[in-house]
Amino acid sequence: MSEQAKCDFCSELDPRWSYPATDFVALQIGAILSTSEGSWAACDTCRDLIENGDRNGLADRSAALWVVANPDSAEVMECLRRELRRIHDLFFTHRTGKAQPIPAEVRG
Repeated sequence: MSEQAKCDFCSELDPRWSYPATDFVALQIGAILSTSEGSWAACDTCRDLIENGDRNGLADRSAALWVVANPDSAEVMECLRRELRRIHDLFFTHRTGKAQPIPAEVRG
């Protein structure tokens, strides 16, 4: 069984948009690399934030929904929000085009 698609910004299920992007290193700690490869999926709400250039709102939403799903992380929410904002800024740098709708048959 395949995992249901999630928004790459806030983890909401069934994202309807895809932003093309080039690959980039999102996090490096010594020899450990976390990379972003290819396009980013976005839900309607995150797409609206992206299109309006509301990077702080995007980071706020992403961090808040992370804490809802992972309540033990509430104590580090501000640090989490800053790190998400940093990664989102990398997305904006590496985005190569406008949002494209993800066809319903692909979304499942």
